[in-house]
Amino acid sequence: MNTDLSPATESGSAMARLEAVGVDALLTEWAGGLTFQQLADAHHVGKSSIQRFLNSPENKERFAEAKRLRAAALADECQAIADAEDKDSYVDDGTTRPNTVKVQRDKLRIETRKWYAGMLDPANFGERGGPSINISIGQAHLDVMKSMKRADDGRQ
Repeated sequence: MNTDLSPATESGSAMARLEAVGVDALLTEWAGGLTFQQLADAHHVGKSSIQRFLNSPENKERFAEAKRLRAAALADECQAIADAEDKDSYVDDGTTRPNTVKVQRDKLRIETRKWYAGMLDPANFGERGGPSINISIGQAHLDVMKSMKRADDGRQ
């Protein structure tokens, strides 16, 4: 019986457990919405072991595809949250009132999923900024000063 619980041994056994589960099963669970911590708890390993396993060179390509799938699922969730009208209002003393708490919570849920989708798949869900233009005012100023100096030198 091996009683050595050093970090190296523990990490090795965690990787062996994850190998037994299989990368496809883990990625399916993760792409389906489980967090890294939930995966770790379900498979009795540390969260960092899950992350190392999925980011390993042999799994990196499949993990990238799972990120794209998860981002698309998050976008679907955003639409479902936005379209759900249940409990958006309530009746108080015969008057229908907006449920501002629920609306604000739904807004936060959508914004969080939108942000996460953008982090997972920036090409499809990331912030799109306009073209970036860099202008060096300092260099333009130096060029003008040099041309003025040459003009002054030519007059003298």
